[in-house]
Amino acid sequence: GIHPPVDNFWGRIVGAQTGKGVWDAARKYFDGSITITPVTLTLRKLDSAKSEVRYNTLRAMYYELQATTNLNQPFTTLLGGNAVLAMESSLAVTNNTDQSAAFFRALQKANP
Repeated sequence: GIHPPVDNFWGRIVGAQTGKGVWDAARKYFDGSITITPVTLTLRKLDSAKSEVRYNTLRAMYYELQATTNLNQPFTTLLGGNAVLAMESSLAVTNNTDQSAAFFRALQKANP
């Protein structure tokens, strides 16, 4: 022991709880059940010229934000056409607001 008993005891408890949570999350990545998590989008107007699209993510998953102005037309991928690797629990994109309405969706993928 390099740690006093009071630190060692509580550190072991926290470590055991953290380890169980990490293992539960990692197992979902391996069995594929993590990809069943729904993605929820929110749109917020920041000012007269800008809006924000925010959506929940899972770390280590890839996301493509897509948009269309007409639901009878195909969606196009924003952000240069690239999937973004999620590093946090949500992603946000700021767009210039124009006069046309747009529909957004976020696609979740295991690979880019």
